[in-house]
Amino acid sequence: MVTVTLSSGEQTDAAIQNVSIHGCNLQSEEPWLRLGRFVTIRFNRERSVQAIVRWARDGSTGVEFLRPITSAEAQQVATGQF
Repeated sequence: MVTVTLSSGEQTDAAIQNVSIHGCNLQSEEPWLRLGRFVTIRFNRERSVQAIVRWARDGSTGVEFLRPITSAEAQQVATGQF
């Protein structure tokens, strides 16, 4: 699970899937996770990334990180070790 925050302050927890160095899939039913929205994804207390919503459909949201993360970070997030 990660915490997703919209620039205007809305916040939700989301399950994270299909993590790559360029982005991931978020599972959340929040209606404000819409195409073109900028969000912050907090992996843990120390690490967060900025992302843009590229698509959203039926509680599934694809986001692209504004700056790629490392392969090691992607692996850690994918396995829940971050």
